[in-house]
Amino acid sequence: MTVHQRGVTLLELMITVVIVAIVATLAISGYNGYVATAREAVLGQNIDTMRVFQEDFRLRTGAYSGEDWAPGDGETETGWLPQQDGRNVSYVVTVAGNQYTVVATDGDTGTIITRTFP
Repeated sequence: MTVHQRGVTLLELMITVVIVAIVATLAISGYNGYVATAREAVLGQNIDTMRVFQEDFRLRTGAYSGEDWAPGDGETETGWLPQQDGRNVSYVVTVAGNQYTVVATDGDTGTIITRTFP
């Protein structure tokens, strides 16, 4: 009676490593897409929150605030402070009569969102 020992050949091991690397690359690419989408959503959410503070400020003073915000700044004169997570994000407000434009820039990813109200 002979006992045959079978092991994993080097070729089989290399093929398995390549397949795992391809799957990992696809998973990381998909994950990075989700992160970028989430960061963009936070910019938009912060702008929407800023809008509430701007309307309150306009009701109290009769005009919108043109105050910008950058990391390290405290609350704006409207009382608004964005949700922060250590990113390099800035918000620039341009007031023109009865409307204002907010440009949110994520310096880490280069994402820019612009919204004009009302």
